[in-house]
Amino acid sequence: IYAQSTNISRETAVNLNNLGSVQAILGEHDLAFYNFNAARSQLRQLSDEAQPELAVTLYHLAALCVAKWPQADESPLALMRQANEIDDQAIDDVFRDSSETGRLRFLGTRFRHFHIFLSYILYLQKNELPVDLREAYRFVLRRKGLATEISAAKQTAVWQQHHPEANALLNQLSALRQAIACKAIHPNVPAEKLQPLLEQKEALETRLAQIVPARTIQNDLKKELLQTIGRAMPANGALVEFVRLKPNRFTAVLPHEKEREEPERYLAFVMHTNQPEIVQLFDLGLAKPIDERVEAIGYRLDQAGREESSIRQA
Repeated sequence: IYAQSTNISRETAVNLNNLGSVQAILGEHDLAFYNFNAARSQLRQLSDEAQPELAVTLYHLAALCVAKWPQADESPLALMRQANEIDDQAIDDVFRDSSETGRLRFLGTRFRHFHIFLSYILYLQKNELPVDLREAYRFVLRRKGLATEISAAKQTAVWQQHHPEANALLNQLSALRQAIACKAIHPNVPAEKLQPLLEQKEALETRLAQIVPARTIQNDLKKELLQTIGRAMPANGALVEFVRLKPNRFTAVLPHEKEREEPERYLAFVMHTNQPEIVQLFDLGLAKPIDERVEAIGYRLDQAGREESSIRQA
């Protein structure tokens, strides 16, 4: 119904996209392709390509191309790259105009793409197909770096150093954060008393976003990260970047299956100081048993520390 509609609108495109998603899950690939392509065509006619809905559609098309490969008409990786460029532009816009809370909220919506992209990289490696692990590693560092850079402490320190004209607002924001923290940990403070403070905090962050060119954070993270990191590492060292992955299934869900996603896994990207141009990717296995073993080790270490402290006191 939506594919035959002559009404070109964002709502129609989103409905086409949703319809295609259901068809892809059910294994109706040809119908899903038709509706995803119709959604893409409408979104491109509405405005420029730098819009979140188009990135979502491109990722849906990419996942479908993986399921149909090598019969697919388009390269999954090329579609994902287009979507990542759109996401980067959207992130620039959000960083320029939104509060810290708004930025984190938006990044959360983009992490679905993060997991699909890494799932495809892992798929290529496991099937011994050509894959650029450096590209994947840079993608991981940029996305994780963006989330880190908007943490309150780091961002405030940078702003105070480079934007003294914002110090008055920064001082107000710091005081407000402290007040929120003090009230939040107090057991007798109801949640409704925190809400006005949280609203004031977001308003201040939005005002700061108009003063400070937060776009520079994204630009810095687009530079030659691997070489920069390699120079900062000690001789004969190695950097291990752990990623908790929600694997994406690129096949239809069978009638007896309830979930499209596989159990979460841990990945590790490894880069050595003496070979920063070479990146390795290791699949460490299912996340749950690893978490349980780490928790057990932490518990034993804690118990050992308590016993040693008791002996010393005795």
